Amino acid sequence: MIRKNKIIIILISIVVIVGAFLMFYNIQNKSSQPPTISISEEEWNFGKIKEDERPVHIFTLKNTGREELIISRVRSSCGCTATMLSSDNIQSGKSAELKVTFNPTGYNGLVKKDIYIESNDP
Repeated sequence: MIRKNKIIIILISIVVIVGAFLMFYNIQNKSSQPPTISISEEEWNFGKIKEDERPVHIFTLKNTGREELIISRVRSSCGCTATMLSSDNIQSGKSAELKVTFNPTGYNGLVKKDIYIESNDP
């Protein structure tokens, strides 16, 4: 009888240990795919524009990771480029739109401006 109780206790212990291991492994596996930002285009060329035009382009930002993507800041390299983000928090598999408007007043020739996106994408 005592031997039977020991075997039952050992089996229960093994089941608990294996269950805890599998639960820990599952948690680790989920967090191994952090949020990942994917941008529809890395660059955009407005082409030739007139000084009084205000060209607009909408970039799509997609979260291809498993965790929520949090956009903490979007800024441009100068005041001539305005940005508007449709959502700061992007769930896994979802997208947001980044509207970029350029004001060419005072510029001639080739102009290159940058947009910086800060997020929790490692």
